Amino acid sequence: MMTIMSEKKTKFLKEVLDYGCAVLVGPLLGKNELSSIPTDAPLFLIDGGVEAAFKLGISPSRSIFTVGDGDSSDFDHDLKFEVDKDFSDLKGCLDLVPHEVNKIKLFGFLDGRKDHELINFGEISQFLKTKKSKSKAYFSKNLMALSSGIWKITSDKGVFSLMSLERGTISITGNIKYPVNSPKLITPLSSQYLSNFTEGEFTISVTEPIYLFADGISLRAE
Repeated sequence: MMTIMSEKKTKFLKEVLDYGCAVLVGPLLGKNELSSIPTDAPLFLIDGGVEAAFKLGISPSRSIFTVGDGDSSDFDHDLKFEVDKDFSDLKGCLDLVPHEVNKIKLFGFLDGRKDHELINFGEISQFLKTKKSKSKAYFSKNLMALSSGIWKITSDKGVFSLMSLERGTISITGNIKYPVNSPKLITPLSSQYLSNFTEGEFTISVTEPIYLFADGISLRAE
């Protein structure tokens, strides 16, 4: 059984690597997110995300790998963690993602318990810190996390905010209301970069991972 499971894991991770993006599904998956999940992507289903995904109609016959400790799922996971552990199921899943994969999409990780949500943000930030090349993680069309680097952001016209969980520097230039032309300090969870306004395109340069929030507008980063 262990050999079979190891073969399944190896095959699945190769599919993730070939796809170029790790797609993670969590327990808070809702109908409004379902249409945004790529139909051709291999999926990590994380603990309660298994039941949520199948209940909403994701086919169990597609390429899927399930992980978790079972505290919010009765499913027999492909990789079962101990319940008495000192890391979250999301962290355990992130540790599986091939290092060469520099893009993550997350579905079903927002609007639940605030402690879980904040820790999810922290784990994604730490994940991005391990990357040697630019990497990004999308929680939704208007919430993303970016690794250190220079990023070109395109969006609809509207309000956006920036937040970091690390102490670093940032510059923001382009078609925005409040530019930062020279690198300036950004401190953890401060209000320094709350409620800027974009006309559609701008550039961010950061030395540490950063979160980009938008108020009802879509974001893209390259």
